Amino acid sequence: MFRYAYVGGLVIALFLLFSCQSEQPTAPETIPSEQVLNVQISELDRARIAREGEPCTAAFDVLVTDDSDSVVPDVPVTIVVESGPGEVAPEISVTDSSGVVKAVYFVIIPYGDTTAIVSSAAGQDTARASIDLHGDPLL
Repeated sequence: MFRYAYVGGLVIALFLLFSCQSEQPTAPETIPSEQVLNVQISELDRARIAREGEPCTAAFDVLVTDDSDSVVPDVPVTIVVESGPGEVAPEISVTDSSGVVKAVYFVIIPYGDTTAIVSSAAGQDTARASIDLHGDPLL
């Protein structure tokens, strides 16, 4: 019994250790430099309250438009957790015909109050969104 708890704790600790790396998103260089792109992160829950140690997911969209607010398909997009706990998937994708990349933020809820910042980049533009996490062992 103790061995399983130890292994489970070790897996969670390694996940949190690797997810806390701060990264700046870098979009692939396939967009013409003269094309102005605007990146928006939408539909990401801004707060999550859950029991400490519970896995939690939040789906969100990354929308890419041009300077006339028209959607831009087939644009490479990079998405990362810039700071705080958690991971995103996919980290690299291409916008669909609606100029959207659908993504998911995943985290094992830490104890107390924490903020994670998700960043997305396409062309020369970067968008950021934060999600406030509150982990309570008594929920």
